Amino acid sequence: MLYVVFIGFLMGLANLIPGVSGGTIALLGGLYERFVGSISMLTALKIRREEILFL
Repeated sequence: MLYVVFIGFLMGLANLIPGVSGGTIALLGGLYERFVGSISMLTALKIRREEILFL
């Protein structure tokens, strides 16, 4: 869980650097697939508890 928080912090920090996006950091950190999957479940209203905690 601490790893996810750290990568989330880096995603926010990356938005301050021109040319680097939070998605790039999520991809490098190995969380991109899970992040996109959680967002898609949220928009489809099929979200589970684990995905809410992840977001």
